[in-house]
Amino acid sequence: MSDKSLSLEFYGVKKPDDEMYSRPCDLKPEVVNAGEFQTKSLELDFIQNSLNINDSYEGDIISCFAEPDGRLHCEVISWKEEMSKFKKLNQNIKAMH
Repeated sequence: MSDKSLSLEFYGVKKPDDEMYSRPCDLKPEVVNAGEFQTKSLELDFIQNSLNINDSYEGDIISCFAEPDGRLHCEVISWKEEMSKFKKLNQNIKAMH
């Protein structure tokens, strides 16, 4: 978290053993102001199809962003844990309607 605006470009996602990152071609760099989140999000279908995984995948994925100078910021994400959060959120949304 920063108190400065920063333009980050989504670099891609991959499984830990993959050499190359996958990213949608239509994503462009986006300025994210301090205290804000990016307005675009990566589609679940894109991640599953490009990494050849499904909801039951139990490994990690790596999400990576690049600063304008090319420095990369990568985050390791537990796919199983994220899917669990996603399912709980969907259940809560359905329960509210």
